[in-house]
Amino acid sequence: DSDSLKIRNGVGVKDNTLYFVITRNRVNFYQFAQFFKEQLKIDNALYLDGSISSLYLPKVYREDRRYSLGPMIGLINSKVCRP
Repeated sequence: DSDSLKIRNGVGVKDNTLYFVITRNRVNFYQFAQFFKEQLKIDNALYLDGSISSLYLPKVYREDRRYSLGPMIGLINSKVCRP
């Protein structure tokens, strides 16, 4: 039971589907890993970073503004957005 509690995020893949996860509350690594393993049934996931994590996803009422944004991961629906 680690007391290193932070907002965490990571990514995993199952059945050709990407799962990006960011916590709402501070958790330790064990709790974060258990979510991937037990809830999502993903055995291997990549931890992205710790307490500097932010998410902009208005659909789920997340517009974190902890720090200036740096590296980003984005998704574009090619059926809706065409060059």
